[in-house]
Amino acid sequence: MVNFYRFLKKFLKTKSLSGQSNNDQINQAGFNLKDKLYNLETIKKHFDKLNLYSYFDIEIIQDDNELQLDEIEYGIVSGFAIWSGPAYALSNHILNLIKHSNKPKIRLIIIDTDYISIELQKKIFETVMHGYFESCLIINGEINKRYKRAPDIEPFINAVNKSR
Repeated sequence: MVNFYRFLKKFLKTKSLSGQSNNDQINQAGFNLKDKLYNLETIKKHFDKLNLYSYFDIEIIQDDNELQLDEIEYGIVSGFAIWSGPAYALSNHILNLIKHSNKPKIRLIIIDTDYISIELQKKIFETVMHGYFESCLIINGEINKRYKRAPDIEPFINAVNKSR
């Protein structure tokens, strides 16, 4: 942990425009890192409990730069909010309806909604994510079908199952 703080001190050589001292900046950066790691661990635990790894290749994204839609040949991109009860329930419901197919694994990219920009959320989901496990079916780098709210669940699942 000491090396991490040395790195931050070097990185944050001067006071910020807000007048925060180096120590305040370091403490804030460490706090943000802890939050990000906590979210990552929480999301991973949830999907581990669902036991989906034989049906999905799962990756979790917490940075806009990590998501390259044009590189996704076939997959699902879903937003997950650790603070949302519906995200837990709907991820379980939706993925269990999809996973029962005997087809090859689906690439499942989970976006941590707390760390993805609003601009990217709007680009992918045409809305800001609200914690309903909003999802998109991606085929050859293009969004094929979106799920944003309850009325969209059945058409989304049908589109995924038909496309396989």
